Amino acid sequence: MKRAIPLALCFLLLCGCGGDALPAETVCDTVLPAWSWTQEAYSITFGVPSDAQELPTGPAENCRRFVGEDGAYEIETRVLLASDERSAIRQLSGFDADDLDVVRLTRFSMPEYRFAWYRPVGDSGMVCRCDLFRDGEKCYAVTVSVREEAGREAHRLATEVFSTVGLYYDEGV
Repeated sequence: MKRAIPLALCFLLLCGCGGDALPAETVCDTVLPAWSWTQEAYSITFGVPSDAQELPTGPAENCRRFVGEDGAYEIETRVLLASDERSAIRQLSGFDADDLDVVRLTRFSMPEYRFAWYRPVGDSGMVCRCDLFRDGEKCYAVTVSVREEAGREAHRLATEVFSTVGLYYDEGV
């Protein structure tokens, strides 16, 4: 009898109390989409030139591209993940930060990095400048690329674009 009581208690504990059991996991369960880091990223704003045409991009690219008439210039905004500014600079320009003159400033209460490079295209090339803002591992880049023969008009365009850059966070208010 001393053994029967503990055995009965163990049996009741192992079998449950007879209440409704939780449903088991099945292959047919709905899988929720993974959280995207871009949901908490800022949006990049700037003054788009009147002759710019926006090119289609996929949502996975986290960027917007604009092209001027006859491809005279390109403007690209990009949000990317990078462990440090050096890797972001490499992703954007194709060059190591040591190979470029990088100017470090502070804007929007975060570090800003300005750098330029030359990209050969056909018989000529594009002169490219990027302003990169870093907020932890998220980086926000605005790149203006102009044909090398564009001269003063290109300088005016780049100045206008970079002077109107802003970072915006929609709080859903």
